[in-house]
Order: sequence, then C-alpha cells, then structure tokens
Amino acid sequence: MADDHLTKVVKRLKEKGLTIQVGREGEIIAEPTGFISTRCPTLDYLIGRPGVPLGGITLIVGAYGSGKSTICLNLLAEAQARGAQCYIFDTEGRLDFTRLEKLGVNLANLGVAQPDTLEDTFDGVKEVIGKAREEEPEEGVLIVVDSIAGAPLGKELKGEKTALGAQSLLIRRELRVLSNMVNRQRIGLVITSQPRQRIDIGKWGRPETSWLGEAALGHAAMTTILLEEKSKFGDDPNSPIGHRIQATLIDTRIAGCDRPECRECRRKDFKRTFDFYDATGPDFWGSALEVLQECKVVTYKNGWYSYGELKPFRQAGFHELTEQHPELVDALATILRGGHHGQTSTEA
Repeated sequence: MADDHLTKVVKRLKEKGLTIQVGREGEIIAEPTGFISTRCPTLDYLIGRPGVPLGGITLIVGAYGSGKSTICLNLLAEAQARGAQCYIFDTEGRLDFTRLEKLGVNLANLGVAQPDTLEDTFDGVKEVIGKAREEEPEEGVLIVVDSIAGAPLGKELKGEKTALGAQSLLIRRELRVLSNMVNRQRIGLVITSQPRQRIDIGKWGRPETSWLGEAALGHAAMTTILLEEKSKFGDDPNSPIGHRIQATLIDTRIAGCDRPECRECRRKDFKRTFDFYDATGPDFWGSALEVLQECKVVTYKNGWYSYGELKPFRQAGFHELTEQHPELVDALATILRGGHHGQTSTEA
C-alpha cells in the first residue's frame, strides 16, 4: 500500500493533468492491449506472443520477394475477422486488390491510401490514429504502412534538393509522436521497410544489414523482424512454387518469460524458417507442425511425424489429423499465447 506522502504527490500531479499512478492500478498499461496473429505460427512463435501487438509499433524488414507485404495482408485479414478497423497506406503503388481478396481481406471494410510523400503518409496515419482514439473501437484498429521507404519527401517530389539524412530526421520526429499516440490504445501500427547494406570502410566480411530510419524505428518498435529468402523450391511440377524464408527477431520488448534462468526467451536474434508459397503466402500447417515439433508435442524421424500412440504420419496428412485430434490445435494455441513455458498472456 502506498504511503501517505506518495499518495498526496500522485494526487497533485493528476490534478495538473499528468498521467500517473501507483503500481499497476490505473490507466498506464505496460503490456500490449491485444495481439493480431500473422497467420504464420512460426512468426507468432518467433515473436513469443500471439502475433503483433495492439498498443504498439511492429517493424517488418525484408527485400522484394521476402513475403513482408503478404504477411501484412494476412494481418489485415485476421484483424478484420476479429472485427477490427483496418487501413493500409501503400506508398509503393503496388497494391493488388485481387490478391487482397484471395488472402481474405474484405475490401468493403478496408481503408486504402496511396500518399504521394512521406509527410502525407505520416499525416494520414496520425489522422487515423486520432480518430480511433476518439471513438475507441472495442475490437481495435490495425494500420499498415507498406513501406516507409517507398514515399519520397515533399521536396524530392518537386525536384528540390534535400539535406543529407532528411528522411531519417523526419522519421525520427514523427515516430516519437506516433509511438505515444498508439501507446495504451487498442491500435496496432505495422511498418515495413527494405534492407540495405551498410558500408564500413576497412571492415572485413559481409556488410551488416540496415534500413531507412533504423535507429528511430528500432527505438519505437515493440518488435522488429527481418525476413530473408534463403532458397527457392518448386522444381517439381506437382509442387507449389515458393521460397524458404528465414525470419530473425532483431529486437523485442514484449517477448520473454518470468524465469530468470531462461536464456531462450530473451529471443533477440532468435531465428526460424518457414515455407512461403508465391500464390498463398506462408504454409500455415507446415509452420504449425514445425512449432509443435520444436516444443516436443510431436516428434520427427526420417520424414515421419509421431503423436502419442497414433500411427506415424507425413506433413501432408497433418491438417486432416488436427480435425480428428483438436487437442493438437489447442496445444499450438497454448504455445503461441505465451512462449515456451506454458505461461499465458493477458489477452490473445
């Protein structure tokens, strides 16, 4: 219980309009207010929570073909399925409405913007967030900016010279505002960016990966994920065409557990791979099976999976197996809710 002096100080600061409280009781929320699944169990497992957070910013970095835009469309479809309001700011002019519909996005309930400049992008996002904060929609709001590197500055559009690092300075300034605007709200902001190689004179080896506004985005984001294509598959004419994608959790402020001896749930630089089909996106069932295998719910040997006393099965038969044994789906949901140790989040 707070002492009398602390109570008086808190009361006085509240009267001055400062958001302040003692301990957990009050308006300040340290945890995300909810989560939206990526519809890729491997990615949700990588994040360590049931998806990307509401009440914070998520950054997804990836080159062309790494699947970041499709992941964003999956997030929009999942958010809509839950009744959330959804918006996408397409700065690259590459939005494909047919693909959106194939992935389950309801265009009739999707706000779509194609801003001309980076300034317009931030102004539009702030307008959406401001309106959402006024209305406080129960199921939340998801905003996707794809991508932050796709829009020029206003001066660039006019053919005028810009100062060195002008884009990064603008991003830093705007993200300070945006991170405060979504904090404690049922609003999720997902931003994508493209990687680039940082050249370090005199340094040996492969240059490190960076991206536009790296420092500012890294500071503002609750979760930062890097997607990289590792290999292609589909030489067999009877097989889907796609890629093997490696996802790296560059940084996170929301994953982890309450075990001080745990080294795995720190999760920084946590890497996992998943199959990505060009036509349909991440392989959900293959991804789910890999997560269950890693958490020892199922076992794998010589191309066959085993579960309990059941007859061994191939990956192709896993979907059908879950219909007969829904406890497998329940086990997956438990893993994705809270990481490796069976802990559950406050809200899935």
